Amino acid sequence: MIIDAHAHIYEILKGYGSKGEFRPIGGGRGIWATGKVEQFFPEEYGDTGFHAETLLKLMEEGDIDHAVLLQGGNYGFHNDYMAEAASKYPEKLTAVGAIDPYALYAEKIYDNLIESYKFKALKFEISSEWGLSGYHQALKINDEAFTKLLRKADAHGLTVTFDMGTKKMSSFDFKAFKEVTDTHKNVTFVMAHSFFPSSDGQNEERLSFAKQLTSDNFVMDFANVDIIGQAEYFRSLKKIIGADRMLWGTDVPGVLLQSSYKQLIDRVKESGIFTESELPLVMGENAKRVYLK
Repeated sequence: MIIDAHAHIYEILKGYGSKGEFRPIGGGRGIWATGKVEQFFPEEYGDTGFHAETLLKLMEEGDIDHAVLLQGGNYGFHNDYMAEAASKYPEKLTAVGAIDPYALYAEKIYDNLIESYKFKALKFEISSEWGLSGYHQALKINDEAFTKLLRKADAHGLTVTFDMGTKKMSSFDFKAFKEVTDTHKNVTFVMAHSFFPSSDGQNEERLSFAKQLTSDNFVMDFANVDIIGQAEYFRSLKKIIGADRMLWGTDVPGVLLQSSYKQLIDRVKESGIFTESELPLVMGENAKRVYLK
């Protein structure tokens, strides 16, 4: 079973973030309040939104069995649409909820996502460039706003995914991430993008972060990362955390501007990082355990 552990759909592009509000202008493009125009996905896959049916068709072409639907502020929150898609295609799609912890009624939103939508996972896109830190500049994932929600997530045994952005962003706070993983033991935490390894000379520090995560309640996805170019990093990461804590994901549809689904799968195999017995774990079994519970 192949599971894309990091995919996106959206009924219509309606983001808000560091560049203000985002308005779709067609062909997979939109314009931010700063005036910047951005291409979010190839125009052949939609006009103002990237829909569940489009993703399902691409999954079929790529022989992908299931996808985990994550959310981010740069696309806009789509909890209702996510729940609708997962309900319509339960064998193919699993939806993950999204909340702004600083909303006045954040706890009521949480309760609705869990009780009405039956979400079993939440994702916090906190990166400065694409997420909550872009307009909550004092954000801390270990402050009281987040802690209120994480206590609830702990009580419900949820999975919680964080995207802290790249190491150069102010939103990247490893100390706080370690604190929340150590504190909320009944939550399974996912660190999206495996700390975004790069050729900036700081991969050893990223690996040292992984060594400090001594709790057993975390995994990492490596969506939208050059796994072949960063093969040495991922070989080292595998030795530290184990293949049973690594999830393949893509970050579609944005990555489809450069690659096809098949190419994204083939690169994992071509990298030589994972053995024949490890590939099934990374490509599906781990995600099934983490998200499809």
